[in-house]
Amino acid sequence: MKRILCLFSFLLLGISLPLRALEVVSIPPLKGLLEDLGLKEVVSIIHPGTDPHTVAISPSHIQVLAKASRVWMVNGRLEVERRLLAVIRENFPQMEVVFLAEGLEFLESDPHQWLSLRNLQAMVSRAGQILGRDPNPLLKDLRDLDRRLSAFFRRQGIKYLLCFHPAWRYFCRDYNLKMVSISDPSGEVRFSRLRQAISGCRQGRYRFVLMESQFARDRLKALVGACPTLPLIAVDPLSEDIVGQFRNLTGRLEALNE
Repeated sequence: MKRILCLFSFLLLGISLPLRALEVVSIPPLKGLLEDLGLKEVVSIIHPGTDPHTVAISPSHIQVLAKASRVWMVNGRLEVERRLLAVIRENFPQMEVVFLAEGLEFLESDPHQWLSLRNLQAMVSRAGQILGRDPNPLLKDLRDLDRRLSAFFRRQGIKYLLCFHPAWRYFCRDYNLKMVSISDPSGEVRFSRLRQAISGCRQGRYRFVLMESQFARDRLKALVGACPTLPLIAVDPLSEDIVGQFRNLTGRLEALNE
């Protein structure tokens, strides 16, 4: 932490920062939501394609924080958010920090609360209230997608969600699904989980598999080899256009009937 303080002092002395207030977010999906609500100057600490589990707070991040009027997070429990909070408390103790998922149910130490259309509705409503912006156009889209997914899972009688990374507990809660993941939270494939997935696939238990685009598809090589007809649906949980990701997912699922 002393190293961070030294870097921060150097930046203040050596760099003339614009007097422009930024809205800073921890991950790209929050950036997209705030921009959908009409904000212009929004910067994400995590860039698209970056692994939020391993990112370190760098001097460039400290420059951004020095210009921030406020920092938006999901819940403070993501690895990048924990690191960011430590830097803020040490160097910017007066900084306003907003946790958009505050008050929402927290499941099994899973910080991925934005991967739920119902959670997103609550988060957008909270952001709109704080900003004094009308969230209803965005809420309408989220509610429509939620209704379509509810109808799909109910109509198809699907009871399981097979996915690569165990980040979909809130999604499964919304639609009364049981999550079956192949990897652990770090992204490492577990043989016992893979064996369970292959067995369930051969029994016809799964209709598709979700693969997060941050992970290489070759990690599903064994599953695809054993179940070559199982549709693979790619989703980017860290996209700035998280609503668009849910829209594409909904369309892909509905197309399974065609």
